[in-house]
Amino acid sequence: MALRKVGPVGPVNIKTYLAESAVTRGYGVKAGTNESGATAVATAGAQGIGIAAETTASGDALAVIRHGDAFAIAGAAANPGTYAKFNATGQVIAVTRTAGGAEEVIGRFESKPAAAGDECIIFVDPFTLTTPAA
Repeated sequence: MALRKVGPVGPVNIKTYLAESAVTRGYGVKAGTNESGATAVATAGAQGIGIAAETTASGDALAVIRHGDAFAIAGAAANPGTYAKFNATGQVIAVTRTAGGAEEVIGRFESKPAAAGDECIIFVDPFTLTTPAA
């Protein structure tokens, strides 16, 4: 069954921003340059604020899921429970921890995407994950 028809289930925290770029449903969103603005993620590992709840053109209102279950597009295969971050196109990929490194986590996988472009469910809960040096 396609997730696009089922969608995530559960309470979510959604905030409306002014889209400073075109944003596609299920892709990453980061803070924009204006106080109430947001833009599509275009840098791998970017610090995101959430996942776009809908496809929106630049200059329009943009609903962003900031906490809770969200429909997302995977950038690679991943397992449920794995922390997720953004790739350079705003898709979600698994976090790979490096000793002494830090990762901008957007949440964790709730479903199992098999390949890039697959639909998945992410529990959105942004934070910075720091791994101690070996």
